[in-house]
Amino acid sequence: MQNSGDSFLISLFFILIPALTILIGVFIYSRTIIWRYSKVIERLYKMNFNSLETERKRISNDLHDHMGYKILIINKSLENLKSNPLLKNNAEIERIESQVRLFQYDIRKVLESIHPRDLYNGKWHEGIFNLASELSIGDTKIYVQSHTTICPKEEHLVQSYRIVQEKLANIIKHENPRKIHIEITHEEDVLVVCFVYSSKSKIIDYTNSVLFAYRGRGLNIINDRLKIIGGRNETKHTDGYTIDSIFIPT
Repeated sequence: MQNSGDSFLISLFFILIPALTILIGVFIYSRTIIWRYSKVIERLYKMNFNSLETERKRISNDLHDHMGYKILIINKSLENLKSNPLLKNNAEIERIESQVRLFQYDIRKVLESIHPRDLYNGKWHEGIFNLASELSIGDTKIYVQSHTTICPKEEHLVQSYRIVQEKLANIIKHENPRKIHIEITHEEDVLVVCFVYSSKSKIIDYTNSVLFAYRGRGLNIINDRLKIIGGRNETKHTDGYTIDSIFIPT
């Protein structure tokens, strides 16, 4: 025969079970919604990077067309001036021609930085060689050796190029080595890009590694781009050298 205590426990049980069931259901539903929204945000983030590169390409093309048209008009105008016998061999016109050629060269460099021409034709390796040549400034020299002709996937060409570009910029800015050797190899279905340069002292290197995690937008951008292409980054130190490797799926 049930006493009042048993009745109370049974009543409490029938109250708690529905409440717990509802709570568990709400928890599972919330986790599902959060997971779905995180996937949506991740896709939007990737689309943002891809749309950024698409916009860079469009800007580069528009600038190329517009500036090419304007330069053509200027050159034609200078030719007309030079055809005038009174202005033949005019030093001022020659100076203007020289300035126009320099301006045209600068525009080409700007267009290359916005969207490298090599990537239009899938020439990823050529783009890396040209990038190394461009960033070999002052005491810093960059040497590239490619032991493969395999490139990243077509949809990952630009992102992979930007990763190498940002990585080199970070190394030069934060480490400032005199020489950077880039080795490009292919292992199974992965393209490996290794940046090899002399390390600083262990104390300085450890301090930099700790601070590096909390500074600079560049490192975050590299990690975000690696997520987009499904790549990864691995760094190790040996015999006074840093070997910073990027693994790019092919």
